[in-house]
Amino acid sequence: MKNVLAMLLAGAMVCTLTAGCSGKPSGAASGGGGTTAGGDETYTIKVGLILTTDDPQSIMIQKMADNLKETSDGRIDMQVYYNSELGSNADLLETISRGANTMVWLDPAALSDYAPSYAAMYAPYTYDDPSQIQTIAYSEVGDAFYEEAAAAGLCAVNRMGAYFGTRHCLANKVLATPADFKGVNFRVPSTELWVKTFEALGANPTNIAFSEAYSALSQGVADGIESPFATLYANKFHEAVKELTLTQHFIAPNGLIMSQEYFESMPEDLQTMLTDACMRFNDEETKAQIDSDDTYKQKLIDEGVNIHEADVEALTEACKDVPNKFTWGSTYYPQMLELLGK
Repeated sequence: MKNVLAMLLAGAMVCTLTAGCSGKPSGAASGGGGTTAGGDETYTIKVGLILTTDDPQSIMIQKMADNLKETSDGRIDMQVYYNSELGSNADLLETISRGANTMVWLDPAALSDYAPSYAAMYAPYTYDDPSQIQTIAYSEVGDAFYEEAAAAGLCAVNRMGAYFGTRHCLANKVLATPADFKGVNFRVPSTELWVKTFEALGANPTNIAFSEAYSALSQGVADGIESPFATLYANKFHEAVKELTLTQHFIAPNGLIMSQEYFESMPEDLQTMLTDACMRFNDEETKAQIDSDDTYKQKLIDEGVNIHEADVEALTEACKDVPNKFTWGSTYYPQMLELLGK
């Protein structure tokens, strides 16, 4: 009996001294954040953005971070970094997949190396209006995307249900038809869906980091770039090129991605608090984006940008086979179209 008691005591001491007995990944609980005055662990989440500090999305995410810190009594400490300070989206996804206490704001197609089916949510000319994004994000199809990401170590905390804006093409010429895109060196991220979309439109897709896009446009390395009105304006791309065609090629969903491992290391009450905040963000971000569209469109006009209508029907026809170039084009995408009544 004495030997058994001694063994139990020794085991208890080992559990006290090692992180493994906590049920959390070593170092994950505090994320470098320490503890609050009440003794509860703090969870630091570093949010890496490629956007500028004055981009409306950046402002909204900082607001969410401030609110979360207050409502959690400091137990959730979201620290927002701008202008690719923490690295590119691809860099951040790699560290997140390995369990880092990091979060990134990006589009579903950017997850192609981890959860390739999520790109279906970003197929060109899929949605008729922003409300349809959440129709997909909160459906059984959206659940399947979420689970695929989780299996790869990524937690899509807001289910990719936020509206980033409707994306249009800003270039050194009008891009109203597929013929207009011919020979245009168009900046796109290094994501296969974007490359296939702009190839279908007739352009020469050029992979350039977002942080280098302004220089590329100024130096003529790229002839055009695309984004919603607010992001085009905030990054001053209109200083380099002045012709903005309302192509509407992506009614764009976006999401907040963090490590599944780190998310699960948080207490259940904080998991719920974080998830609820990110889901509320979907509605708040969508409303703010819709409300600000006309404002930023006018700001661009005031800065000398020329606005042109596109032949959206012709552009849609040019992109109709893009989904068929991916596995999800014959599986999840038809289900999405059915949910959207198409």
